[in-house]
Amino acid sequence: MKYLRIFEWASVVVVSTAMFIYGFAKPIQFTDPSTITTPVNELTGMQLMWAFYGYSLTMPLFLGLVEVAGGILLILPRTRVIGAIILTGILSTVIMQDVIYGVLAGALKAAIVYLILTLAILFIHREVAIDGFKRLLLPKPEERPTMMFVVLVLLLAALIKFLEVLWTHGV
Repeated sequence: MKYLRIFEWASVVVVSTAMFIYGFAKPIQFTDPSTITTPVNELTGMQLMWAFYGYSLTMPLFLGLVEVAGGILLILPRTRVIGAIILTGILSTVIMQDVIYGVLAGALKAAIVYLILTLAILFIHREVAIDGFKRLLLPKPEERPTMMFVVLVLLLAALIKFLEVLWTHGV
């Protein structure tokens, strides 16, 4: 058990450190699209991806913030499972982007290592994660919805959707 704890903390240090570095670097990693003189269809996938992120500073700032927040949550034992869940989503997205846009193999391999370590942390805390999902997904008997509740929810949802369509389509 002591060795598992050492492995867990080593994984936390590696993944959190990487998330801090990547998160704080996001705002300076992008390419300003106004500086690109190459036609879009001639850009490499990686150039295109970074130009996309460079279109607005908001996207890299948001991604960096989520990476840093996930790293912080991973460090704290009480929030470790939440941090691991957040980072699993972020790292899965990074891996998909790296594959689709042909990002450097080293970056892809690093993201895979971080995801494996994050999943190992989740596995170590699987009882907590499973219990949390059960609490989210399975209501207590006294909280189970009645038929009237379901009907009211569906009516309100239909009204909200109707208003959304009116608003978004300018009707």
